[in-house]
Amino acid sequence: MKSTLPTDQILCGDAYELIRDIPPDTVDLIITSPPYYQQRDYGGGIGAEATVEEYVACLIDLFRECVRVVKPKGSIVFNVGDKYVDGNLLLAPFRFAIAASELGVAKLVNEVTWVKQNPTPRQFRRRL
Repeated sequence: MKSTLPTDQILCGDAYELIRDIPPDTVDLIITSPPYYQQRDYGGGIGAEATVEEYVACLIDLFRECVRVVKPKGSIVFNVGDKYVDGNLLLAPFRFAIAASELGVAKLVNEVTWVKQNPTPRQFRRRL
């Protein structure tokens, strides 16, 4: 089946919708940042799951599609944020990394931490 998508194109939009139309082994680089778990209300979809386990399962479903479309020498950059619930860090990025590595197709090459140069002051007593 020949792709109807132009080559050398950047696709922007809902990853779940866009990726379904992409043929296997055709993408050099995927960069995606799905909504973080229960951080904002986007009207459902990824991030609105009842538990962090369900959230990670949805991320893995999307990741499988990423693996399907990326070329054998391609790369996937998957940005996943974390959240505190009742003072506990949920470790969502690490849960995702472990689940992705269990698929046998992923290597965790780097963990990138975003550092704000001038963050909003916060007064947390129990964390750095």
